[in-house]
Amino acid sequence: MDEPNSTKIKIQEIVKDLVQLPSLPMMIAQLMDKIKDPKSSVPEVAHIIESDMAIASKLLRLANSAFYGIPNSISSINNAIVLLGFNVIRSLALSAVVVKLFPDQKQPPVFQREKFWKHAICCGLAAKILAKHIRKYKMVDSEEAFCAGLMHDIGKLVLEQFLHFEFDKAINESISTRTHLFEAEKKIIGVDHTEVSELLLKRWNFPLELLVPITCHHAPEKASISIEMTYIVHMADIICHGLGINVMDNEVAPPTSPRVMEILSLTEEKVEELGDQLNDAVKEAQDIFKILHST
Repeated sequence: MDEPNSTKIKIQEIVKDLVQLPSLPMMIAQLMDKIKDPKSSVPEVAHIIESDMAIASKLLRLANSAFYGIPNSISSINNAIVLLGFNVIRSLALSAVVVKLFPDQKQPPVFQREKFWKHAICCGLAAKILAKHIRKYKMVDSEEAFCAGLMHDIGKLVLEQFLHFEFDKAINESISTRTHLFEAEKKIIGVDHTEVSELLLKRWNFPLELLVPITCHHAPEKASISIEMTYIVHMADIICHGLGINVMDNEVAPPTSPRVMEILSLTEEKVEELGDQLNDAVKEAQDIFKILHST
Protein backbone atom coordinates (compact mmCIF):
# COMPACT_ATOMS: atom_id res chain seq x y z
CA MET A 1 0.00 0.00 0.00
CA ASP A 2 1.26 3.48 -0.82
CA GLU A 3 2.25 5.76 2.01
CA PRO A 4 -0.15 8.72 2.52
CA ASN A 5 2.14 11.31 0.90
CA SER A 6 2.72 9.25 -2.25
CA THR A 7 -0.99 8.44 -2.44
CA LYS A 8 -1.84 12.14 -2.28
CA ILE A 9 0.53 12.77 -5.16
CA LYS A 10 -1.07 9.90 -7.06
CA ILE A 11 -4.56 11.31 -6.54
CA GLN A 12 -3.43 14.79 -7.58
CA GLU A 13 -2.16 13.27 -10.83
CA ILE A 14 -5.46 11.41 -11.31
CA VAL A 15 -7.49 14.58 -10.88
CA LYS A 16 -5.14 16.48 -13.19
CA ASP A 17 -5.65 13.84 -15.89
CA LEU A 18 -9.39 13.82 -15.30
CA VAL A 19 -9.93 17.45 -16.20
CA GLN A 20 -7.79 17.05 -19.31
CA LEU A 21 -10.34 14.59 -20.69
CA PRO A 22 -13.49 15.94 -22.47
CA SER A 23 -13.97 19.65 -21.76
CA LEU A 24 -17.26 19.22 -19.92
CA PRO A 25 -15.83 20.36 -16.58
CA MET A 26 -14.49 23.49 -18.28
CA MET A 27 -17.97 24.22 -19.63
CA ILE A 28 -19.35 23.96 -16.11
CA ALA A 29 -16.58 26.20 -14.77
CA GLN A 30 -17.44 28.80 -17.43
CA LEU A 31 -21.14 28.45 -16.64
CA MET A 32 -20.57 28.91 -12.91
CA ASP A 33 -18.33 31.93 -13.50
CA LYS A 34 -20.92 33.49 -15.79
CA ILE A 35 -23.78 32.86 -13.38
CA LYS A 36 -21.75 34.36 -10.53
CA ASP A 37 -21.25 37.55 -12.55
CA PRO A 38 -24.16 39.94 -11.76
CA LYS A 39 -23.78 41.48 -15.23
CA SER A 40 -24.42 38.17 -17.02
CA SER A 41 -27.36 37.93 -19.41
CA VAL A 42 -29.64 35.02 -20.26
CA PRO A 43 -28.28 34.72 -23.85
CA GLU A 44 -24.70 34.58 -22.54
CA VAL A 45 -25.52 31.74 -20.15
CA ALA A 46 -27.55 29.94 -22.83
CA HIS A 47 -24.64 30.20 -25.28
CA ILE A 48 -22.30 28.39 -22.84
CA ILE A 49 -24.79 25.56 -22.26
CA GLU A 50 -25.53 25.20 -25.98
CA SER A 51 -21.84 24.58 -26.66
CA ASP A 52 -22.61 20.99 -25.62
CA MET A 53 -25.82 19.99 -27.36
CA ALA A 54 -26.06 16.62 -25.62
CA ILE A 55 -26.04 18.32 -22.21
CA ALA A 56 -28.36 21.08 -23.47
CA SER A 57 -30.86 18.46 -24.65
CA LYS A 58 -30.78 16.62 -21.34
CA LEU A 59 -31.12 19.90 -19.46
CA LEU A 60 -34.30 20.68 -21.40
CA ARG A 61 -35.70 17.27 -20.50
CA LEU A 62 -34.90 17.92 -16.84
CA ALA A 63 -36.47 21.38 -16.98
CA ASN A 64 -39.62 19.85 -18.47
CA SER A 65 -39.85 17.13 -15.82
CA ALA A 66 -42.88 16.95 -13.57
CA PHE A 67 -40.70 17.88 -10.59
CA TYR A 68 -40.54 21.54 -11.67
CA GLY A 69 -44.22 21.68 -12.58
CA ILE A 70 -43.94 24.14 -15.49
CA PRO A 71 -47.41 24.03 -17.15
CA ASN A 72 -46.18 24.69 -20.70
CA SER A 73 -43.38 22.88 -22.51
CA ILE A 74 -39.98 24.61 -22.37
CA SER A 75 -38.57 24.50 -25.89
CA SER A 76 -35.30 26.44 -25.57
CA ILE A 77 -32.42 26.90 -23.14
CA ASN A 78 -33.23 30.62 -23.07
CA ASN A 79 -36.77 29.93 -21.91
CA ALA A 80 -35.56 27.38 -19.36
CA ILE A 81 -33.23 29.97 -17.83
CA VAL A 82 -35.96 32.63 -17.73
CA LEU A 83 -38.51 30.30 -16.10
CA LEU A 84 -36.25 28.43 -13.67
CA GLY A 85 -33.49 30.95 -12.93
CA PHE A 86 -29.72 30.83 -13.12
CA ASN A 87 -29.10 28.73 -10.01
CA VAL A 88 -31.60 25.99 -10.92
CA ILE A 89 -30.10 25.78 -14.40
CA ARG A 90 -26.61 25.53 -12.92
CA SER A 91 -27.68 22.63 -10.69
CA LEU A 92 -29.35 20.79 -13.57
CA ALA A 93 -26.44 21.30 -15.95
CA LEU A 94 -23.96 20.24 -13.28
CA SER A 95 -25.97 17.06 -12.61
CA ALA A 96 -26.05 16.13 -16.29
CA VAL A 97 -22.34 16.85 -16.77
CA VAL A 98 -21.10 14.87 -13.79
CA VAL A 99 -23.26 11.83 -14.58
CA LYS A 100 -21.81 11.85 -18.11
CA LEU A 101 -18.27 12.32 -16.84
CA PHE A 102 -18.54 9.34 -14.47
CA PRO A 103 -20.47 6.67 -16.41
CA ASP A 104 -21.79 3.54 -14.75
CA GLN A 105 -19.41 0.60 -14.54
CA LYS A 106 -20.38 -2.53 -16.49
CA GLN A 107 -19.67 -4.91 -13.63
CA PRO A 108 -21.53 -4.42 -10.35
CA PRO A 109 -18.94 -3.21 -7.79
CA VAL A 110 -19.29 -2.89 -4.03
CA PHE A 111 -19.89 0.81 -4.69
CA GLN A 112 -22.99 1.13 -6.88
CA ARG A 113 -23.38 4.25 -9.02
CA GLU A 114 -27.18 4.03 -9.01
CA LYS A 115 -27.29 4.16 -5.22
CA PHE A 116 -24.66 6.90 -5.23
CA TRP A 117 -26.78 9.17 -7.44
CA LYS A 118 -29.96 8.45 -5.51
CA HIS A 119 -28.16 9.47 -2.32
CA ALA A 120 -26.64 12.54 -4.01
CA ILE A 121 -29.98 13.77 -5.34
CA CYS A 122 -31.64 13.01 -2.00
CA CYS A 123 -28.95 15.01 -0.20
CA GLY A 124 -29.42 17.89 -2.64
CA LEU A 125 -33.17 17.88 -2.01
CA ALA A 126 -32.68 17.65 1.77
CA ALA A 127 -30.24 20.56 1.67
CA LYS A 128 -32.74 22.58 -0.33
CA ILE A 129 -35.49 21.87 2.21
CA LEU A 130 -33.18 22.76 5.11
CA ALA A 131 -32.15 26.00 3.38
CA LYS A 132 -35.79 27.03 3.04
CA HIS A 133 -36.24 26.33 6.75
CA ILE A 134 -33.20 28.33 7.86
CA ARG A 135 -34.11 31.23 5.57
CA LYS A 136 -36.52 32.29 8.28
CA TYR A 137 -33.43 33.19 10.32
CA LYS A 138 -30.59 33.71 7.83
CA MET A 139 -30.27 34.31 4.11
CA VAL A 140 -29.32 31.03 2.43
CA ASP A 141 -29.87 30.26 -1.26
CA SER A 142 -31.84 27.00 -1.57
CA GLU A 143 -30.46 26.20 -5.04
CA GLU A 144 -26.90 26.73 -3.84
CA ALA A 145 -27.74 24.28 -1.07
CA PHE A 146 -29.09 21.79 -3.62
CA CYS A 147 -25.90 22.10 -5.65
CA ALA A 148 -23.65 21.58 -2.61
CA GLY A 149 -25.73 18.63 -1.43
CA LEU A 150 -25.69 17.06 -4.87
CA MET A 151 -21.90 17.29 -5.10
CA HIS A 152 -21.01 16.50 -1.49
CA ASP A 153 -19.60 13.02 -2.21
CA ILE A 154 -18.06 13.66 -5.65
CA GLY A 155 -14.68 12.49 -4.35
CA LYS A 156 -16.09 8.97 -3.97
CA LEU A 157 -16.63 8.80 -7.73
CA VAL A 158 -13.00 9.72 -8.35
CA LEU A 159 -11.78 7.10 -5.88
CA GLU A 160 -14.08 4.42 -7.29
CA GLN A 161 -13.14 5.09 -10.90
CA PHE A 162 -9.38 5.58 -10.51
CA LEU A 163 -8.49 3.70 -7.29
CA HIS A 164 -11.12 1.00 -7.62
CA PHE A 165 -9.32 -1.77 -5.72
CA GLU A 166 -8.20 0.44 -2.85
CA PHE A 167 -11.63 2.08 -2.55
CA ASP A 168 -13.43 -1.28 -2.47
CA LYS A 169 -11.01 -2.34 0.25
CA ALA A 170 -11.83 0.80 2.25
CA ILE A 171 -15.57 0.13 1.87
CA ASN A 172 -15.18 -3.46 3.08
CA GLU A 173 -13.01 -2.24 5.97
CA SER A 174 -15.69 0.27 6.96
CA ILE A 175 -18.47 -2.31 6.86
CA SER A 176 -16.56 -5.10 8.62
CA THR A 177 -15.20 -2.91 11.42
CA ARG A 178 -18.30 -0.62 11.62
CA THR A 179 -16.18 2.50 11.21
CA HIS A 180 -17.06 5.54 9.12
CA LEU A 181 -16.06 5.30 5.48
CA PHE A 182 -13.91 8.45 5.55
CA GLU A 183 -11.90 6.91 8.42
CA ALA A 184 -11.41 3.68 6.46
CA GLU A 185 -10.37 5.68 3.38
CA LYS A 186 -7.72 7.43 5.46
CA LYS A 187 -6.42 4.11 6.75
CA ILE A 188 -6.37 2.23 3.43
CA ILE A 189 -5.74 4.98 0.86
CA GLY A 190 -4.17 7.78 2.87
CA VAL A 191 -6.79 10.42 1.99
CA ASP A 192 -10.56 10.54 2.30
CA HIS A 193 -13.19 11.44 -0.29
CA THR A 194 -13.60 15.01 0.99
CA GLU A 195 -9.92 15.73 0.29
CA VAL A 196 -10.28 14.29 -3.20
CA SER A 197 -13.41 16.41 -3.71
CA GLU A 198 -11.40 19.48 -2.78
CA LEU A 199 -8.68 18.69 -5.32
CA LEU A 200 -11.19 18.06 -8.10
CA LEU A 201 -13.47 21.01 -7.43
CA LYS A 202 -10.59 23.46 -7.15
CA ARG A 203 -9.57 22.37 -10.63
CA TRP A 204 -13.15 22.93 -11.73
CA ASN A 205 -12.99 26.47 -10.32
CA PHE A 206 -15.82 25.92 -7.86
CA PRO A 207 -16.49 29.03 -5.77
CA LEU A 208 -15.47 28.83 -2.12
CA GLU A 209 -19.06 29.24 -0.97
CA LEU A 210 -19.78 25.82 -2.52
CA LEU A 211 -16.34 24.25 -2.07
CA VAL A 212 -16.25 24.66 1.71
CA PRO A 213 -19.66 23.04 2.43
CA ILE A 214 -18.75 20.10 0.18
CA THR A 215 -15.30 19.48 1.62
CA CYS A 216 -16.26 20.11 5.26
CA HIS A 217 -19.58 18.28 5.37
CA HIS A 218 -18.20 15.59 7.73
CA ALA A 219 -16.52 18.24 9.92
CA PRO A 220 -18.67 21.37 9.67
CA GLU A 221 -16.90 23.00 12.61
CA LYS A 222 -13.86 23.44 10.31
CA ALA A 223 -15.75 25.75 7.96
CA SER A 224 -14.46 29.33 8.03
CA ILE A 225 -17.02 30.65 5.53
CA SER A 226 -20.48 29.47 4.43
CA ILE A 227 -20.92 28.08 7.93
CA GLU A 228 -24.71 27.67 7.77
CA MET A 229 -24.47 26.08 4.31
CA THR A 230 -21.85 23.63 5.59
CA TYR A 231 -24.08 22.57 8.46
CA ILE A 232 -27.00 22.29 6.02
CA VAL A 233 -25.08 19.81 3.82
CA HIS A 234 -23.89 17.96 6.93
CA MET A 235 -27.46 17.61 8.24
CA ALA A 236 -28.85 16.75 4.81
CA ASP A 237 -26.43 13.82 4.64
CA ILE A 238 -27.45 12.71 8.14
CA ILE A 239 -31.17 12.86 7.27
CA CYS A 240 -30.67 10.82 4.08
CA HIS A 241 -28.81 8.14 6.00
CA GLY A 242 -31.56 8.19 8.60
CA LEU A 243 -34.11 7.45 5.87
CA GLY A 244 -32.00 4.54 4.62
CA ILE A 245 -30.97 6.30 1.40
CA ASN A 246 -27.34 5.16 1.53
CA VAL A 247 -24.59 4.66 -1.03
CA MET A 248 -23.67 1.14 0.15
CA ASP A 249 -25.54 -1.70 1.84
CA ASN A 250 -24.84 -1.88 5.59
CA GLU A 251 -23.15 1.53 5.43
CA VAL A 252 -22.15 3.15 8.71
CA ALA A 253 -23.89 6.51 9.05
CA PRO A 254 -21.55 9.48 9.52
CA PRO A 255 -21.37 11.13 12.96
CA THR A 256 -23.67 14.05 13.75
CA SER A 257 -22.14 17.34 14.84
CA PRO A 258 -23.24 18.31 18.37
CA ARG A 259 -23.83 21.90 17.17
CA VAL A 260 -25.95 21.22 14.10
CA MET A 261 -29.34 21.53 15.82
CA GLU A 262 -28.38 24.88 17.33
CA ILE A 263 -26.78 26.28 14.15
CA LEU A 264 -29.79 25.37 12.00
CA SER A 265 -32.43 26.23 14.62
CA LEU A 266 -33.77 22.67 14.56
CA THR A 267 -35.73 20.55 16.99
CA GLU A 268 -36.28 16.79 16.87
CA GLU A 269 -39.87 17.42 15.81
CA LYS A 270 -38.71 19.73 13.02
CA VAL A 271 -36.19 17.16 11.75
CA GLU A 272 -38.96 14.56 11.61
CA GLU A 273 -41.17 17.01 9.72
CA LEU A 274 -38.36 17.82 7.26
CA GLY A 275 -37.78 14.09 6.79
CA ASP A 276 -41.42 13.67 5.76
CA GLN A 277 -41.04 16.55 3.31
CA LEU A 278 -37.92 14.91 1.90
CA ASN A 279 -39.72 11.59 1.39
CA ASP A 280 -42.35 13.41 -0.66
CA ALA A 281 -39.71 15.32 -2.63
CA VAL A 282 -37.78 12.13 -3.44
CA LYS A 283 -40.93 10.55 -4.87
CA GLU A 284 -41.55 13.63 -7.00
CA ALA A 285 -37.94 13.61 -8.21
CA GLN A 286 -37.96 10.06 -9.62
CA ASP A 287 -38.20 11.39 -13.18
CA ILE A 288 -35.04 13.50 -12.61
CA PHE A 289 -33.10 10.38 -11.67
CA LYS A 290 -34.37 8.51 -14.73
CA ILE A 291 -33.51 11.38 -17.09
CA LEU A 292 -30.01 11.78 -15.65
CA HIS A 293 -29.27 8.10 -16.29
CA SER A 294 -30.82 7.96 -19.75
CA THR A 295 -28.72 8.14 -22.91
